[in-house]
Amino acid sequence: MWKSASRRYLGQESWPRAKRKVPCSAGGILEQHLIAEQIKKFLAQQFPATKNVGNEEPLLKNGLIDSLGILEVVTFLEKTFGFTITDEELLPENFESVRCLCVFVEQKRNGSGRG
Repeated sequence: MWKSASRRYLGQESWPRAKRKVPCSAGGILEQHLIAEQIKKFLAQQFPATKNVGNEEPLLKNGLIDSLGILEVVTFLEKTFGFTITDEELLPENFESVRCLCVFVEQKRNGSGRG
């Protein structure tokens, strides 16, 4: 009853129902969150200093991961997300933060890696 009363009050007897799907495919908010969680879990296990790292915190600049650590991250990403990272894609900006790693993973899964 409240809904119909409020519609009449606003002069709209029948509002159109939204036909919108929640994004869950590549690039969707849910998938971004899941990718970030997987990356954070791996980082925390392999590099204890990253245990409470934020999505924007610089991993390389802050010394949380070194060049050997990048190789471990590369192996993890390839095995976990099923793609190959080329030498040209081993750029600091792809590994700068958890957010950058997530963007890189999404681009690779969509066939448009940075590099």
